[in-house]
Amino acid sequence: MNNLIIVFLFVTISFSLIYFINKYFAYNNNNNNNNNNNNSNNNSNINYTQHATPVNNNSSIAYTQGSGPINNGYITCTQESTPTSNNSSISYTQRSGPINNGYISCTQESTPINNNSSIAYTQRSGPINNGDITCTQESTPINNNSSIAYTQRSGPINNGYITCTQESTPINNNSSIAHTPRSSPINNGDIACTQESNPVNNNNINYTQISTPTNNNLTLNHCDQSPQQHSQNTTENHQSPAHQFICSSVSSLNLPQSQFHSNSSQKRKTSNSQTYSSVPSTIASTGNHSTKKRSLEYDNEIIKCDKVFSKKQKLEDEESLKRDKQIVEIERLRIEKEREERQKLQRLREIERVQKEYREREEIERIKIMEIERQIKEGLERKKLEIIQREREQMEKEERSRLQRIQKDRERAEKIRQRQETERVREQRQREIEERERQREEREREERERLERIQRDNEERERDERETSEIENLGSERLESEDKCTICLNFIDRNEMATIDCLHKFCFACIEQWSRRINTCPNCREEFYNITNYKLQYNYKVIT
Repeated sequence: MNNLIIVFLFVTISFSLIYFINKYFAYNNNNNNNNNNNNSNNNSNINYTQHATPVNNNSSIAYTQGSGPINNGYITCTQESTPTSNNSSISYTQRSGPINNGYISCTQESTPINNNSSIAYTQRSGPINNGDITCTQESTPINNNSSIAYTQRSGPINNGYITCTQESTPINNNSSIAHTPRSSPINNGDIACTQESNPVNNNNINYTQISTPTNNNLTLNHCDQSPQQHSQNTTENHQSPAHQFICSSVSSLNLPQSQFHSNSSQKRKTSNSQTYSSVPSTIASTGNHSTKKRSLEYDNEIIKCDKVFSKKQKLEDEESLKRDKQIVEIERLRIEKEREERQKLQRLREIERVQKEYREREEIERIKIMEIERQIKEGLERKKLEIIQREREQMEKEERSRLQRIQKDRERAEKIRQRQETERVREQRQREIEERERQREEREREERERLERIQRDNEERERDERETSEIENLGSERLESEDKCTICLNFIDRNEMATIDCLHKFCFACIEQWSRRINTCPNCREEFYNITNYKLQYNYKVIT
């Protein structure tokens, strides 16, 4: 019975462990599904820019970097974004205007982004007229499943050396990132720009970094210039700045219109100021009035042509801006659609993977359960056989011991019977002897008792006779000498005379009344218990 209870407890504990293991795997699967749903349901918007704390939420972040027209100078720009731990859709835009001349070295490095995202990277640069261009773009592994639209553009740059280094460190968060750092027009100078974004822990962040102009003459470097634009800018280097700005408007798609017009107007003012400075020098060298008049008319015509050309340029810029906006919108919709399709495929693959893992776990658990059940059954069968074997051995042992005990009991009973038989014969003989002796003693005792009884009767009779005679003699003497009662002090009537144990005589009524108070003789103070009236032969028992 104890073995069966132990087996039952073992089976119960085994099934309980299997049940809790199944619950644990189901809980993990539910957590994975919830995480996938959270990754696909990011609804918050964050405008994220430099010097921000960690972002650990489900949010949408748009990142845009635009730089206004840079005329000349030596600029070193370094942009670094530290790890952002979320799974996100990142839209990164950097723009650069047309660069006329100078040496350009562009290096862009993207360090590992360890989030689940899909990345669409677009980098455009306006026309570059002349100069040496070195562009290096390196993209290290990106292991995420979010949609990232990256566009880098630079505003118009006339001349100088520009060195731009952009590095983006791992981004591991569940959000879409929009980051907008913008720089105002930089004319001349050394600029060291460092952009760092630390992790951000909230949902809505608006951050903007604006760098003020610095007035030193340096060179300027930026990134990824296409060969066609470089050839076009080389041919258009001797044209007007307004015409050069037409080419740069292609790369400035997402900038505000007011900023676009301010940049174009600044560009035209710069070119016009250079043209006006060259014309008066020619007039000063001639020295005659007709030449001055022709130069003034020529200047007026140039001004009119510039106005007409500026109007045409403005219209063309607006049309180009509209076309660029349409292209950007179409590209954005296409990227969004591709991202949604990738997310859908990713979710389907994830669901299939989870289902496959769940089926595999179920199969493994089923195999484990079957193995455990088989082991339990084998253990039960083995224990059952062991129990049956032990019971059989126990029964055989008990049977042998029972037979041995019966044999011993039989032998012992035979010995006891023989001993009892001899004892019975001996006792019977002893009883016969004792019976004869007892009968003899009984006869002797009866005879002795008979003789003693006869003798005792004779003695009693003789004593009674003697006492009777003595009492009669003593009574007669007392009657003769004592006729007065000591209680009432009267003479005792013969008919009322009573005697107590001490043989004193009193009136019967007096001694009876006296005995009710106290049972001592009034004469000798001895106790008495009987009052005898000889006339009536009445014996009164005194109650004490």
